[in-house]
Amino acid sequence: KCIRWIEKYLERGGTLVLARGKKTLARVVPRPNLLVGFDGDLTHSVERVDSPGRRLSLVCEQYALDERELAEVPTYRVETRARSY
Repeated sequence: KCIRWIEKYLERGGTLVLARGKKTLARVVPRPNLLVGFDGDLTHSVERVDSPGRRLSLVCEQYALDERELAEVPTYRVETRARSY
């Protein structure tokens, strides 16, 4: 399960998009104190935020892997289009 929590109101942007392959399953418009739970195997992204201030979201992913499963986790790379952190 993945959980996304929205801390503040965004005037424009920040919509959470959930998809399976090329099919969009849901578009969740952020609002204060919104808690969204969804299966972690869905492709998920956040649309550009065009509101003043900063966006804060908390993502919690839960896994219960044994040693063999953990050893099979591939090397990964984090990619972002953010201009700064």
